[in-house]
Amino acid sequence: MESGPFPAQEASKFDHQSPGGRIIRGALDAAPQDRLRVVLRKLRDVDLRGERVALDGDRSVLIGGCLSLDQPAEHLLRYRLVSDRDEQESLEVALTDDGFHLERRGCHRQLLHESHLRFEGGRIGGIISSELSCRIDPEEAGAREIEHVLRRMVRVACA
Repeated sequence: MESGPFPAQEASKFDHQSPGGRIIRGALDAAPQDRLRVVLRKLRDVDLRGERVALDGDRSVLIGGCLSLDQPAEHLLRYRLVSDRDEQESLEVALTDDGFHLERRGCHRQLLHESHLRFEGGRIGGIISSELSCRIDPEEAGAREIEHVLRRMVRVACA
């Protein structure tokens, strides 16, 4: 890196890049609801199944497909999970004002984990979730990027 008139600054978690490639410093606003809805619809439509997600140590969980294909994703998105011990679980994702509410439930609907994922960003470009340590552009994201987000959500829910 070339030295210049200003000392190098460490990137903040609140820094983001404009569509033109320029780094914008400062806090981001909560991601707009319409952009979060696009992510939910894509998570539903990718209907990931048969994908094993590595957790900590030797643990893993199998994603068994989307359980809410016939419903609008905005109501409640549900994915089937199968634990290492062959226990049936579900991951439920609900839209909130600033992100997603996650619940992992057991076979008898008991709550096993609950967390909130906040997304920040504007009306264009990527939105950022510090809880998932990821950035995604809802309009531009393909199946591979959506699968990546889903795997991260599963890891958070199974932590």
